[in-house]
Amino acid sequence: MSALRQKRSGQRSSEPRHTGILGPLGRRVAAGSLVIALGSIAVLAIITLIFLDFDLGSAGREQENSSRSAIAAAVRSAYLAQGSWAGADLLPAKVLAELQGVGLTVQTPSGETTTLTESAPSSRVFTLAVDAHGSKVGTLRIAIPASGLSPEEQTLRKNLVNGIAIAAAVAAVLALSAAVFASRRIVAPIRTLTAAAGRFGAGERSTRVGSVRAPGELGQLARAFDNMASDLEREDELRRALVADVAHELRTPLAILRAHLEAVSQGLTDLSQATVDSLTEEVQRLGRLVDDLGVLAAAQAAALRLERRPVDLADVASVATERLAHRFVDREISLVSTLESARVMGDAGRLEQATVNLLSNAEKFSSPGSEVRIEVHRDGPHAELSVSDDGPGIPPAEQRAIFDRFYRSAGARVTTTGSGVGLAVVSEIVRAHDGWIELQSSPGHGSTFRLLFPALP
Repeated sequence: MSALRQKRSGQRSSEPRHTGILGPLGRRVAAGSLVIALGSIAVLAIITLIFLDFDLGSAGREQENSSRSAIAAAVRSAYLAQGSWAGADLLPAKVLAELQGVGLTVQTPSGETTTLTESAPSSRVFTLAVDAHGSKVGTLRIAIPASGLSPEEQTLRKNLVNGIAIAAAVAAVLALSAAVFASRRIVAPIRTLTAAAGRFGAGERSTRVGSVRAPGELGQLARAFDNMASDLEREDELRRALVADVAHELRTPLAILRAHLEAVSQGLTDLSQATVDSLTEEVQRLGRLVDDLGVLAAAQAAALRLERRPVDLADVASVATERLAHRFVDREISLVSTLESARVMGDAGRLEQATVNLLSNAEKFSSPGSEVRIEVHRDGPHAELSVSDDGPGIPPAEQRAIFDRFYRSAGARVTTTGSGVGLAVVSEIVRAHDGWIELQSSPGHGSTFRLLFPALP
């Protein structure tokens, strides 16, 4: 019960925890997007206000100079019209001052002061002399608001600031909405991937992410996960098949060995030469199975242990055919060689091993009286070694899987023995030599395996 509770607890812990609408990552993405958006809005608002103030300031200074000149001209005209300050009509100057929002005070040479319009607090005061007939007849004090803007301009600036503030608030709301939407769209496939990885890690090997609506990289990640899951599931299936095959291959020779040894030990039979030969054959059968597994492990590390030197594939093929010639003779299968010089940079022993595996595979699936052909030639920048047979061929659905480790087709399980590592070894060795394999086969018309390598000049 304790172990069961621990297992269930472990499975629960593999499931992703979702908190809230977005989750921790979604909140961080949304917050980051919102901060960036608000920062951009703030920078835009500040720059807008700076340019607005600059433009209004330039216009205000021009208007300020113009207002001072107009007011001074109106006061001077009033003085000239009467010839003195007594009875001078200063109403036009007062109206101008009120329109411009400035304070206006007229001071006569005798010190008498007349305030036409009141000045606002914190104003900037300008003093102008009133000249008539070449002499100074009075002084004007013009008090301009510290902002330098007229009431209309101040109202315009206030409205613009309010408009910018409202636009910034609307943009912030829109930015938050967009950030939440984008975060959910980004986080949703990540949650799906996390959940799938949790289930896969808990042992559900059939788990797949499937089609997800996600940005490019996340979609690629989902497809990569599914491909990885498919590969791992196939590896598991191959391992289970290997265990079954090894158990099947071991059961018969071990049973025979046990029966003969028990019979000899109990005195039920003599240890004759025939018995010894039978026991030896079963031991060799077990040895071949162990060798197959060892060869696969060695081939997977071939790239780390290659002894590269210039090698002629024709010599490699010749040695391989000599090694297996007796097997073809015993089964009455013709082995035809067409060998032309084709030099590559590689490990002669590994290349011979790959060639022997192809020839053994062709011999295994060929019937007596048929023909197996091995050819070596130069094909442009490539050196090619091919092995062809007249066997039953390979169905298209199985052609991609035959190079997988421990894979054996349904027909091979019934008609031949073996562990299903021969072609996997060939694939590893060829890949370690920077080459590739091409297969041409169809049911009932035999198979041709072509090994292509970069050729030496």
